[in-house]
Amino acid sequence: MTSIEEGIANLVARLEAMDARLQAEIYPKLVRAGAAPVLAALQSESPVESGTLKASMATRVQGYGQSAMSATGVRTRFGRPYNGKFRRPSKYIHLVARGTTHSRANPFMEVAAALSQDAALGAMLAIAESELSGGPK
Repeated sequence: MTSIEEGIANLVARLEAMDARLQAEIYPKLVRAGAAPVLAALQSESPVESGTLKASMATRVQGYGQSAMSATGVRTRFGRPYNGKFRRPSKYIHLVARGTTHSRANPFMEVAAALSQDAALGAMLAIAESELSGGPK
């Protein structure tokens, strides 16, 4: 096992032993910390023609009691003009990522996910250690 895997196994054991109220406080913080490197990698790997796609990317974290979820992608209502036309990335991101009959696919989302996996886990472990050791709130 790698050091990150050992750290996660230790973290999971410590979190499961905690009170449900404390779990509900910590899980959104962990997910938010893990989502930041994913968003940064997604923005760095995204293709740039007008910059609208990169500017539209965001992360939303939602806590659900003893669990939390993060959604990282393009904002649905974001858009801005480019060359006289209004561009809304939520309408064309699938065409960029998967390609069309006229343009080659650019699987930047998969690349960003692979590149940011260790950084996201490391950020989550750092926040967990800080929270569990009674560090800054």
